[in-house]
Amino acid sequence: MRQGELSKWLKLIIMICALLGLFLCFIIPIIEWYDPNMLSFLSGLSWQLTFFIWITAIPFYVALINSWLICNEISHDNSFSIQNSKRLKTICFLALLESFLYISAIILSVFLNMFLPVFLIFSLFVIFIAISIAVAFATLSHLVQKACVLKQDSDLTI
Repeated sequence: MRQGELSKWLKLIIMICALLGLFLCFIIPIIEWYDPNMLSFLSGLSWQLTFFIWITAIPFYVALINSWLICNEISHDNSFSIQNSKRLKTICFLALLESFLYISAIILSVFLNMFLPVFLIFSLFVIFIAISIAVAFATLSHLVQKACVLKQDSDLTI
């Protein structure tokens, strides 16, 4: 697969993730506002949950923006660069921030006696995904940095 084609597919995946994030951030609160009985398991926590989802959307969208910038570099045949390594590391830290926010929300909901089992299951799923992304992107950041050094050494010897 050529780099331009790969970049287009990755950008399509990023756009799908952004649309799914918009669905969680805006459509679910609108549904709750129009028909409170539809999501009855929230039982009056809709504004707190909506605010929490909006807060956690910030690192998510910053990570998507960094991913989009990495795709732009891939399309310009500059996959192995220090900038991409830094962006990958930033995505790693954002994923860790996301997991920290969800762990904090679980602890806070237990202390405030607002604990919902559905929220626990969803939060544990998000924490697992976020930590998996953090590990994968930290590894990719290290590999891209090493490849960048090798590429610079190769360019200097020619």
